[in-house]
Amino acid sequence: MSNAPYRYVIIGAGPAGLSAAATFAKKSSKVLVIDQYQIPGGQYWRHKYGANFPEKEFEFLLSSPFVEWKLHTSVWQIEQVKGRFLLHLRTSGKTNVIEVDKLLVATGAIERSIPIPGWTLPGVITAGGLQSLVKGFSTSPGNSILIGGSGPFLFPVVESLLSLTDPPEIKGVFEFRRLSRWWRNIPGLLLNPGKLLDAVKFLIFLKRNNIPFFSGSRISSIRSVGDSLSVEVVDSRGKVLRELSKIENVAISYGFTPDLTIPSILKLEREIVFGEESVKVNSRQGSSIRGIWAAGEVTGVGGHELAISEGKIAALNMLEKNFASVFAKLTRFRQRIFARGLAEIYQPPREWIDWSKEDFIICRCEEVSKSEIIDSFEKLGADSARTSKLFTRAGMGMCQGRICHRNVTDLAERFSDNKTGIASVTRPIGGAVTLGELSD
Repeated sequence: MSNAPYRYVIIGAGPAGLSAAATFAKKSSKVLVIDQYQIPGGQYWRHKYGANFPEKEFEFLLSSPFVEWKLHTSVWQIEQVKGRFLLHLRTSGKTNVIEVDKLLVATGAIERSIPIPGWTLPGVITAGGLQSLVKGFSTSPGNSILIGGSGPFLFPVVESLLSLTDPPEIKGVFEFRRLSRWWRNIPGLLLNPGKLLDAVKFLIFLKRNNIPFFSGSRISSIRSVGDSLSVEVVDSRGKVLRELSKIENVAISYGFTPDLTIPSILKLEREIVFGEESVKVNSRQGSSIRGIWAAGEVTGVGGHELAISEGKIAALNMLEKNFASVFAKLTRFRQRIFARGLAEIYQPPREWIDWSKEDFIICRCEEVSKSEIIDSFEKLGADSARTSKLFTRAGMGMCQGRICHRNVTDLAERFSDNKTGIASVTRPIGGAVTLGELSD
């Protein structure tokens, strides 16, 4: 264990965590930043190792004397002892424990995958996985790619692909929600007029690059044909619009859901924000436990700009400079209005359950099918996502439910007698550890 406790620690080096770290550095206060990746930036600012940091505003942090880094490090357990927090860390197979006075949880979000027939086939990946390849390794998995799902995240993925020296052919972008739904975000657009301009610029960008864009349509099934993929696309009513063949890769994303691994270890109070279970915070980004703050997507998926504002507010309040965060709070207010509108536009559809009568895998790790999970409710008496997990092992694999939990919850809400809504995420251990480390 470290002899001297750390005064301030941030878990997560994405937009919220880096914004908080910058605030500490500018106030000449030392802070430790922990992140599971080898380089800071999180999913949003993922970049190639050794390349310049993609956001100039935070590049100074890499050499700041006030910021200490523990990268490629996971937090697998946290204890509360005498008003302080003991963080159990694992770095390159080695474990250690540090003592912390004040903690900021900025662990971001997990990409939301909605299962369809064929989504586990080779060549089918998430849009986030595709962007990681492009940003982290400057490569594309194939020469022809189809992109589908829902949400504004599809746009930067396309831009990343076209930024490559030898970009692949993008066969089309299929957005499940119709563009006409944007009327739901009129207040957000009035408070954030630049966002409308960004959307228009992107549509023009697609047209100039001859990339087909279709709203109100979705990828309904994927088949393997020889050494390529065949994709069926339908409209919002399920009517087949087209079938595309000889596709090398299909990338699908339906937005994000907060990563509640660390909050569940800490047993932080949660609430539903923008339709997803998130950490409950007050106006100062303080959590339900004294000494712990939360910021960014973990408190509600609202985009990197909102995460930056929340990270700054959290850091200022950890430094007990609440008055200094007044302007940031006003910015946060208008950004949250826009984020709430986006959530109403691009809410992940729960009707995915009825999209296909075909049985297919829900839990990839344990290969649990939709019919098995439904049977756990209708035949075995499961009354929640948790009890279904005990019957079927859905969520007990390597990812510990990070991919399938939200979809099992949708099935639970539909088929169980106990209509409890979104099931709370509970993970007592935040990562892979040995039995010896647990016994210590």
